[in-house]
Formats: sequence, C-alpha cells, structure tokens
Amino acid sequence: MLLQHRRPINTQEYSVTQAADICGCHPDTIRRWAKAGKIPGAHQDGEDGFGDWHIPTEGLVECGLLASVATASTEERSLDDPAEAEREAHELTVRHLEETVERLEAQIKFYQSTISQLLNAAGNPNDKRSH
Repeated sequence: MLLQHRRPINTQEYSVTQAADICGCHPDTIRRWAKAGKIPGAHQDGEDGFGDWHIPTEGLVECGLLASVATASTEERSLDDPAEAEREAHELTVRHLEETVERLEAQIKFYQSTISQLLNAAGNPNDKRSH
C-alpha cells in the first residue's frame, strides 16, 4: 500500500543560520542534523556537498528542534483554506522569532552584567582616573 505524502502547512525554508536562530541552537547543530538526514525535507544546493542548505519549518518540527504550535485542527482547516494555513504558519514563525529575540536580549543583559562585575573586581583597568 502506498502512502500519500501530505503537503506541509508551511513550505517556508530557512538557511542554517536562520533555522538555528528560530530553534535556539547553534548553526553547527542544524548543519550536522541536516547532513545526517535527521531533518526531513532539508536539502543542499549542488551535489558537491558545499552548497547552501534549505531547512523547511515542518522538518524542524518533525525532528523535534522546533516546537509545533499547530494542532490537528489547523491541519484539517488547511485542507479547506490553504491561505489561512499559510497565515497561521507565518504567525508561528513570527512567535518563534520573537521568543528568540527575548532570549537573546536576556543573554545580552546577563553578559553586560557579568562584564561589569569582572571589570569592577579587576579594578576596572579602563578607568583612567587616579586612585
């Protein structure tokens, strides 16, 4: 019995860097998983192994690198209204990007605080004032 492949809700594809940002992991993780065939639908330009990778949103969800917010009811609606499904998929992507920005902003604040503490502990060598 042949199984029919359903068209994914979101056909959006990302570069390795974009996929890593969305998933909150390192680009090397995306690259390794794609090369190992762990991300369904990921494909590389050219046949020499040096082309750019194209990483589909659905592949990231399937392999577990990206949490899926879409539900079965969304998939059912997508059969009736592809434009609505595409809009929902884009909203999902935007939400993930907003979460990534929030996470990165928190990391920046942490690193700024750490740098400040280290400079204070070291006597702040950049402080040219005399003691």
